Amino acid sequence: QKGTDEFEKLHLHHPENGIIITNISRLPVRELDFGEGVPTQVLTYNEVSGSAAILPTQGGVEILAASPIIY
Repeated sequence: QKGTDEFEKLHLHHPENGIIITNISRLPVRELDFGEGVPTQVLTYNEVSGSAAILPTQGGVEILAASPIIY
């Protein structure tokens, strides 16, 4: 009813003080093979300030965080 302009109001998290977390700690990274062997490292793509990714490691998990930008 309000048109596509309403999409500009949608956010993954609050634009000033929210955080988004991606948990892929259960992803069997050491078993993935796309034809070149298992990956030697996993990088998370993130252009959202105020976010974190939980990744599997041999001894448990690793958390990579991008601090929110404070204006």
